[in-house]
Amino acid sequence: VYLENIDPTLVAYYPFNGNTNDESFYSNNGIVDGAQLTTDRFGIPNSAYEFDGIDDIIRVVDNPNLYFEDDFSFNVWVYPMAIKSQTILVKGPAVSGPNEAPFAVSVSAVEENVFKITTQTDENHLFSDVGYELNKWQMFTAIRDGEMMRLYLNGVLLNELEILGELIDEEAPLHI
Repeated sequence: VYLENIDPTLVAYYPFNGNTNDESFYSNNGIVDGAQLTTDRFGIPNSAYEFDGIDDIIRVVDNPNLYFEDDFSFNVWVYPMAIKSQTILVKGPAVSGPNEAPFAVSVSAVEENVFKITTQTDENHLFSDVGYELNKWQMFTAIRDGEMMRLYLNGVLLNELEILGELIDEEAPLHI
C-alpha cells in the first residue's frame, strides 16, 4: 500500500500484513502481546491476528490523534470462534473491567453486538441481539455521526441511538 493512496482523514489503518504497523499518515503502530499471525479472510497467510480470548491483545500507545471529538467510524473484520464476551476494540485503560472508555466495540456471551460511547455526561450503550456467527469472517462497523451512534454487521444496520455530549478525553491506549 502506498501512502499516496491512503485517505489523509484516516487516523489508523491496520492491514496486518505481517505486522501491526499503522499505514495511515500517523504511524499509530501496535504492540503485540500474545496474538499470533494467521490467515486472513482471503486466505493470505500472516495477514490477520488470532487472539486466545483470554489475554492476547494488540496495544496502540496513547496519541492525541486518537481522541475523537467529532464524527468517527471503525471498521473491523472478526472471526469469532466462541460465543462469549469479547472486546474487539476499546480506547481506555484496560480491555475489560470497569473503566470509562470513550468508545468500545464488543460481542457478548448472550450473542449481543455492542457499541459503547462514553460522553462527559453519560454512558451510551448500543446493543443489538441479532447475534454473530461462529467460525465465519464478519465485518463490524461502528459510527458516530453527529448526535447518533450506529452499529452495522456486514453492512446491515443493527441499531442506532441518539447520544448527547462530548466524548470523554481518555489518555489511554487503544486496545485491539
